[in-house]
Amino acid sequence: MDKALLYYLPGGTGKPSLERIEAAGLGLSVGGRDLAYRGVENKGPDANRGVIIVPHGPSGPGEVEIGYHPDRQTWFQWDKGKAWVGFKTGEAPGPEDMARQRLIPGHDILMRDGNTWHMPAVRLYGGGTGVSQGAGIDSKGELILEDLPQFAEVCKGASWFWDLWTGESKTGEYSYLEAMRVASNGFALNYHVSLAEVSALHLFTTDNIPLCLGAMIDAPAYEEAIRAMNDASKKNEDVNNSDGSSSDSGETDGSPDTDQPTAT
Repeated sequence: MDKALLYYLPGGTGKPSLERIEAAGLGLSVGGRDLAYRGVENKGPDANRGVIIVPHGPSGPGEVEIGYHPDRQTWFQWDKGKAWVGFKTGEAPGPEDMARQRLIPGHDILMRDGNTWHMPAVRLYGGGTGVSQGAGIDSKGELILEDLPQFAEVCKGASWFWDLWTGESKTGEYSYLEAMRVASNGFALNYHVSLAEVSALHLFTTDNIPLCLGAMIDAPAYEEAIRAMNDASKKNEDVNNSDGSSSDSGETDGSPDTDQPTAT
């Protein structure tokens, strides 16, 4: 049975509209999903009226107790009370429960909750992007690939960290709050999460956030390519030495530049 998150929206007790869900900052994670819901009168986490909703998981609605029961549930306030996020105490959902139907390839990251979550590679090593693009025609009548507007924000975040990682950033400023937002947008491609959910599930630490951002720019593939080049160079050097050859302390012509950009 899927573990699930519950959400409380203060105000009206009927099924919430998409506009109401988006106004609570939950559009990425809850918007457009099938929902089970129950209105509560003066019995919500804020002691007022509202509605508690449970989005369907990968296996359907599941058997989740829809209501506010603080003795057996854990709740977190989101964005000064615009919404509350909760789950059955001791049964916080993990990546399998929150996964979207299709996962975009990327890299696995061990998160603070003890689970491995799959961060998509938004910016690919060698160029290109891991997210879907649209086919279009340019002014010359040539076929081109176009960025899709629904991925603009996450691609912008990946570019922000790429510039920091490579030293190309004009500001050179790294903010953990901005980094959390960018990383949560990355996870939102593969899971029904936003910053609200990853915060309630306690996924991030100051150590794993750079790893998440690195996965978004395909840094592990870049680093693996550099290791392979270094290994090949070392093997060539060993072969030359075994033949009685010698080399000076400088780089031989054609050897790769292995200076690596590092995260700030």
